[in-house]
Amino acid sequence: MTTLETTLRLLHPFMPFITEELWQRLPHEGDSIMIAPYPTASRRQVDATAERDMGVVMGAVTAIRNIRGEMRVPPGATLAVTAKTAGAHTALLRAHAPLVQSLARARLTVDPRASRPRNSGLGVVGATELYVGLEGLVDLAAERQRLAKEIRRAEEAIAFGRAKLARPEFAERAPADIVEKEREKVAEQEALREKLVASLEWVG
Repeated sequence: MTTLETTLRLLHPFMPFITEELWQRLPHEGDSIMIAPYPTASRRQVDATAERDMGVVMGAVTAIRNIRGEMRVPPGATLAVTAKTAGAHTALLRAHAPLVQSLARARLTVDPRASRPRNSGLGVVGATELYVGLEGLVDLAAERQRLAKEIRRAEEAIAFGRAKLARPEFAERAPADIVEKEREKVAEQEALREKLVASLEWVG
């Protein structure tokens, strides 16, 4: 009930009449939602673990949807997706497979020992690789263009990160944890680029 009432106060500026009607039917304080206090964020209610886990799930859905959109796969087609996972991602994606399948319109198989099948698109979410079956659905030339664009994007991120780390005012004056995070970002993009280049060679 608390979540619903808070959500109505959040939505009120965008849906004033509907939220007022619903709010009046709930236990509440005050005469109108219009003068009720607007919700404020509380850091005490932040669950960093849940946010990190949902980030992986959301990333998987986004990666599959991106490949569907960029490859112009019909919206009604159900995609066969295999997730090659590592560590905690395995149990996480297995537990949330129904959600990923529903949101991405896909059949998801989670297999830490999977290898990429022929004629498949590649999505990367952290340490997880998503193999999206494209057999009979797409033009492989378009997939090569998509991979080339992703490679350019990764190379730009790598160049930006390296340039930032090379600046004395950043490397020497920024807090150590900030510098280390930037190095990790560069390393992640370098790993991503390697996977994308390998994928492009495979498609080619």
